Amino acid sequence: DTLSRAPAGASDLDCKTLQEEVELYIECVTHYLPATERKLLEYQRYQAEDPVCTQVMKYCSFGWPDKHSIDTKLKPFWGHRGVLTVHKGLLLFGDLIVVPKACQ
Repeated sequence: DTLSRAPAGASDLDCKTLQEEVELYIECVTHYLPATERKLLEYQRYQAEDPVCTQVMKYCSFGWPDKHSIDTKLKPFWGHRGVLTVHKGLLLFGDLIVVPKACQ
């Protein structure tokens, strides 16, 4: 995810500023999502129950493995790993909510 892309050689202050900017951006995006708070909680619950979503969230948080070593179901997400983020337990693709299979 974006937070792992801090420039090499950047100072701790630069990294902290970048992290704060990214978090502020994500907060703005989630504030304006076209869904009620109840619907967002529903998406969070279904994402937490969905094995594909939970694995993608782990990869977003802890790093992505090599493309050839991930499960076939997760390969479509690998090419978009730079725009996938997790915010407050909600998996996002840019400024869109990743809709789990149960909600499709």
